Amino acid sequence: LSPSSIKWTEMEKLDDIFPKSKSVDYLQNSLEKRLGSPQSYDETNLVLQLGSNDPDRLNVCVEHAVQSYSFREINLNCGCPAIESGGASTYGASLMKQPQLTGLLVDSVKRGLEAGISSECDRPNISVKCRIGV
Repeated sequence: LSPSSIKWTEMEKLDDIFPKSKSVDYLQNSLEKRLGSPQSYDETNLVLQLGSNDPDRLNVCVEHAVQSYSFREINLNCGCPAIESGGASTYGASLMKQPQLTGLLVDSVKRGLEAGISSECDRPNISVKCRIGV
């Protein structure tokens, strides 16, 4: 791949990488399993794609992820249509039917970026993967 290629993680379901009953240490270990050690991480064009319906945990996840890893962008997945492809009845494409919750999730990503990276010019972009219709 060209060094300028943009790469995406698979959709990381927040319930998998940061379950409600687990600590931030569990999240860090989950990220390390997927991305490698922060000390040896050298990606510059990676998009972290997250699936969640929990604004509070999403905020914490983003904050800690960007403190350890450099991402081009953080993507909220509102596009996976079925459980088999990573979606679910409460996140993925179902979020397109819940604009207020989706707005809260985007805001929580923004707040996580602000808490994790103080310099605005160093923060990754935020994007939302969606579908033409549900």
